[in-house]
Amino acid sequence: MSAKQETNMEKLNRHRADLARCYATREKLNERISRLEERVNQEENQEYLQIVHSANISLDDLRVLMQGRKQEASLTSLPVVNTNMKETEENEDENE
Repeated sequence: MSAKQETNMEKLNRHRADLARCYATREKLNERISRLEERVNQEENQEYLQIVHSANISLDDLRVLMQGRKQEASLTSLPVVNTNMKETEENEDENE
């Protein structure tokens, strides 16, 4: 029972082929992720529109829907808050 010995060139070619397959898989996955993200965004927007039009939602349902949006908003609003605080401090210093 002797195993076939691969040459270095055969290993290299095998690894290159495997790498090419992985790149193709990654490209397909990235496309699928993009489509799914877009679909999720559209469905979220539909839910928000439905809530606005019907105005019939429990507080728990609204909390669940808005939870993700609050986290995104808090991350983007931090620099604005810091800027506003700096401006306020500067104004106070000028008034003294």
